[in-house]
Amino acid sequence: LQDRDTGHIPWLSERRSSIDWKFSKRYQKYLNTRTQMSPRTILRSDELTDSILDMMGDPHSNQNFDRRGMAVGQVQSGKTSNYIELICKSADAGYKFIVILAGNTNDLRAQTQLRVDRGFLGWDTRLNLKLSQESKRTGVGELLGEDITAYRASSLTSANERGDFNLKVANQGLFVLGGDPLILIVKKNSSVLRNLVNWAKSLSPGGSEQRIDNIPFLLIDDEADWGSLNTSKEDDDPTVL
Repeated sequence: LQDRDTGHIPWLSERRSSIDWKFSKRYQKYLNTRTQMSPRTILRSDELTDSILDMMGDPHSNQNFDRRGMAVGQVQSGKTSNYIELICKSADAGYKFIVILAGNTNDLRAQTQLRVDRGFLGWDTRLNLKLSQESKRTGVGELLGEDITAYRASSLTSANERGDFNLKVANQGLFVLGGDPLILIVKKNSSVLRNLVNWAKSLSPGGSEQRIDNIPFLLIDDEADWGSLNTSKEDDDPTVL
């Protein structure tokens, strides 16, 4: 279902040939050689993620945009694999800041981060947050013939149980939004999200009260069916964790 009145113009077919699909091609190679997923399923996932990407905003557009949508899948139907492929394609196309909301517990968040390590980053964030020669390869990073240093991306969260977004850790790194893709896997927790928003605002060239323009941002809510119970009074804001 699509809202035809938003003025959105499909952009992927026009830009496809100019995009270096390195992250997504590497992930598809991983699916074909390291998983039990059938070629038909891999092809269908490729088609679906192309469709979703085309409905998202063009990251190279000169206009600000705010695009929102929902993808629904059955339990154990490959939803995580689907959005990891979407992340790969988004990074290839030019999205620079990617955040995944991964449940409300440390183990769910760490489990999702581990899947992202294997499918997108290529190294184990439990040992290193930044890619280096000492990084332990995992998933796509273990594929033969692939130079992992050619796939530059960063993360400020790790697959450790306590590896959620942390202001102290974030402030230790010299990150410039808009460079290599930055991906964060965080809990749906008000204090974590508040710290993340404040940190991102602090990187704005115009000051912490100014919006950050020209940084294509992708937010994926992996647990969209989970939310806080609204125990507040009627007409008040919903209760938060």
